[in-house]
Amino acid sequence: MLVPFYDGKIPIGTVWAVAHDKQKTFDSEDRRLLTSLSGVAASAVKNLKNLELLEDGKSRVSRESQQKTEFLALLSHELRNPIGPILMAAHVMRNHPADAPADRGMLNIITRQSKQLERIIDDLMDVSRAATNKMEMRKASVNLLDIVGTAIESSRASIDLRRHSLRVVQPDGAVYLKADSTRMTQVIANLLNNACRYTPEGGDIALVIKPDGDEVTIAVKDNGIGIAHEMLERIFEMFVQAGTQPAGGLGIGLTLVKRVVELHGGSIKVKSLGENLGSEFVVRLPL
Repeated sequence: MLVPFYDGKIPIGTVWAVAHDKQKTFDSEDRRLLTSLSGVAASAVKNLKNLELLEDGKSRVSRESQQKTEFLALLSHELRNPIGPILMAAHVMRNHPADAPADRGMLNIITRQSKQLERIIDDLMDVSRAATNKMEMRKASVNLLDIVGTAIESSRASIDLRRHSLRVVQPDGAVYLKADSTRMTQVIANLLNNACRYTPEGGDIALVIKPDGDEVTIAVKDNGIGIAHEMLERIFEMFVQAGTQPAGGLGIGLTLVKRVVELHGGSIKVKSLGENLGSEFVVRLPL
């Protein structure tokens, strides 16, 4: 005898009774008992599902709380880095006789580190805008290759400092798309800086621009530390960093990149064969 049990009107299982006596014939009392038991089974399954949902919720809240804690620690560290040199330079200028060459050196330190603080604050503001869907796009018809040139220029100092080689492959002619040039420069520069940061000194980075039908792909590939398989699904989440040893930054760059790309009607994917096997980020945008 088989009696189904339900979640609402949806059948989710069956209670079976098997008679091993060939003379046994199930009757209405057997059916009544098994029907009653099927109601208990339905309640048990429903309670188990609710418990699993509750545990999943607790796990998610705990993970988010941990991410926020780690983010605040990272933020404190990143803000402290530029503040130290600024205070040191101000102290030197205040406690030593006026000396034009030395003063210029100290002022250069203050200017450089202040710009770093400005970048951190800008990123935090962008995260806030993205989270509340208030990130504005000022789109116009632009040549992607001009954007690529600007992005490379802004990343050149980091690439040279770590003695990486950068190979650029792009079409000879213009590649037009409707985009916010400032935001798209931010996307490509962020991917280049990410490759630079997570590739050991003297590594190889490739930037490949390739029209593909009515789309264009922008691929940034490196031979750096790579991304573990279990991290590939989470790499675009807020505050997540690829390496086991964070290489600086707040872990918000790729989140912003994904958001900007999506606001341009595009998509981004990441590929990696595993740790220490490099990684590749591929952006697709409509022409």
